[in-house]
Amino acid sequence: MSAAGGSRELRQAHCGRRSLDEANEGDLSFYGNPKYLKALRKSRATAVFVPHGFAEDVPAVRVWVDSPAEAFGKLLAVFAPVPINFEPGIHPAAGGRGRCRDRRNVTIQRLR
Repeated sequence: MSAAGGSRELRQAHCGRRSLDEANEGDLSFYGNPKYLKALRKSRATAVFVPHGFAEDVPAVRVWVDSPAEAFGKLLAVFAPVPINFEPGIHPAAGGRGRCRDRRNVTIQRLR
């Protein structure tokens, strides 16, 4: 992996990971399909994963990788929130007790 555009800007690209159209300053995105070149040119992302050899001058810091979508996916996996896992059963405040026939693989939580 290599980058063009300066390390200060790349260090700032940690607030979010979004699509080219949705990205704002501080976000990281990816580009790997020529049909999205217009979106890349308009994107406000601070840094973008691009394929090796991509030489288009764009506003974002270019981070050259073998597969931009794969690199982005790996990044999402690292920074994704930990899923909330509930034990099977019905929360006492959920209401509707007795209407669920098979409680072994069901989780019903109360509304907040």
